[in-house]
Amino acid sequence: MVKKRIIEITIPEEYLRKEFGWFRQGMGERAVRIYLIKHPHIIEEGLNLEHFIGLDIWFKSTQEVDMLFKKNGTYYLIETKQKAQYSQGLRQLKAAVPYFEVEMKEHNEEPKEIVAVLATSSGAGYVDKPLVFRRDSFEPEKEDE
Repeated sequence: MVKKRIIEITIPEEYLRKEFGWFRQGMGERAVRIYLIKHPHIIEEGLNLEHFIGLDIWFKSTQEVDMLFKKNGTYYLIETKQKAQYSQGLRQLKAAVPYFEVEMKEHNEEPKEIVAVLATSSGAGYVDKPLVFRRDSFEPEKEDE
């Protein structure tokens, strides 16, 4: 069985403004994506640009992740959102994982590990450095009805 875990990352708005200057105001969640491309070590120590696979990756033509990295058999499926869209992003990310697994099997690939990553911006003054929370298991939560 493939090991799965989840990482939640919050990038302070101040970091995004420092990185992108006044351009940040028109970037939306793309600022978080680009920040992580430029600083992938925040996701996992040792992760770098050579491990980057691409943007807007679709699985089974129905589920998409914003970014995908691969390092030593570990796949990082990344969803980025603005702070206010956290719950939506988590639902999308958890929904994408099973579709990713199906595609991997269809292509006769067995990932060593699947890491689902939700990265959001913090909102002004919320945190003063990137916050990273790691969970060693991946349990899809049931939707409230």
